Amino acid sequence: PMARNVGESLGVGATLTFFDAAGQPLKVADRYPSSVRVRDLNTIEQALQRLKPPVWPEPLFGPVNKPLAAQGRALFAENCAGCHVPPKSVVDGRTVQYLHMIPVAEIGTDPNTANNIADNHYDVSALKWTQAELDQLTNVKLDKSANPLDTRSVTSAKALAYITAYVENNAYNAANVPVAERPAMDGFGLPIAVQELRAYKARPLDGIWATPPFLHNGSVPTIYQLLSPQDERSTTFYKGTFNYDPLHLGYETGAFKNAFLFDTAISGNHNSGHEFRDGKRGNGVIGRGLLPQERWALVEYLKVLGGPLEQQLP
Repeated sequence: PMARNVGESLGVGATLTFFDAAGQPLKVADRYPSSVRVRDLNTIEQALQRLKPPVWPEPLFGPVNKPLAAQGRALFAENCAGCHVPPKSVVDGRTVQYLHMIPVAEIGTDPNTANNIADNHYDVSALKWTQAELDQLTNVKLDKSANPLDTRSVTSAKALAYITAYVENNAYNAANVPVAERPAMDGFGLPIAVQELRAYKARPLDGIWATPPFLHNGSVPTIYQLLSPQDERSTTFYKGTFNYDPLHLGYETGAFKNAFLFDTAISGNHNSGHEFRDGKRGNGVIGRGLLPQERWALVEYLKVLGGPLEQQLP
């Protein structure tokens, strides 16, 4: 978690210094000062551990059809749980879940994001990394059988892992965090493990109704469309409103002033894959075709999954 949060901080504008005032790469002990505040990140992460899924607001969006939701519960177990209910393990006395990573060839969704992490290479030789010092970054978990790192051509995944480790170490030192406390602040005692997989994570779906649009690139506006074959999904739709569609579970998609038109024909925006469609599985088809009444039952169940209303189902 700490590595993820450090990376997020860098992605949204934290300051980061690679070179000294003379333009020379910083020495190993000085790499890499930033404005990342690890104690605050740890406080936020601990608060997030207590976060509960949002409860379906019946007074605002209407009551849940509990008999229909109960039908959806059975359909969820049949069609969705295999990917979206990750196995549980106990680490340091706490129950944790490890998400399934679904290969792009199987899930069939737009591949650009998955390909970028492995295909984009960068020349970081100006930073003067040596293999010896990289091997000392014991909080980075990478494939040790790989060939020595060629700093003239480093994948974005490996570069991110190493830079995050340097920034994290520097930030821990700047915050006077004792070495003995760092594994706990890292999260579950785990090292940094950026994965170079052409795959996407299948996240748990508790409270999923509140997180439109859907798929990793936001290319499907509603849950009902996500449960439908691709040819029944919107090819273009408008984004930018928080007006909610409680029937289909998504934001409203009509035109309005200053709306953003999302076009799924653009590379990176494709709304393919994750299809429930009759035919041979694979290449984006993940399950049998769902009848409209089955989709509505799943929609109803996803309103309550992970929340107190789920316990009231017959």
